Amino acid sequence: MQRFGLMVWPDQQPAWVNVDRLPDGDARGRALAVFEHLDRLTPDSVDAERDDDCAFLRFAPDALEAFTEWHTLNKRRVLSQELHPALESHFSKYAKTIPLWR
Repeated sequence: MQRFGLMVWPDQQPAWVNVDRLPDGDARGRALAVFEHLDRLTPDSVDAERDDDCAFLRFAPDALEAFTEWHTLNKRRVLSQELHPALESHFSKYAKTIPLWR
């Protein structure tokens, strides 16, 4: 689940309001369906390439371009020394989460 941190970031709200209500059941059901779908994936079902001991996927060309842009900005931000040390540590781990083998 830690890897899903790459996909989401909380919006900053100008004012905090306590919310005391049941969770959104429909949203929970949709999220559960996504997790179950991901759990059923196999290398063969997604036409993964294979190396000696692992299966892997490659970015589509347009996705690789978008990722390279994001990765460059993230790397510059981490190296800028302008972030709080906790955020710097967190963002620097992304390079290990998505290895860049070329």
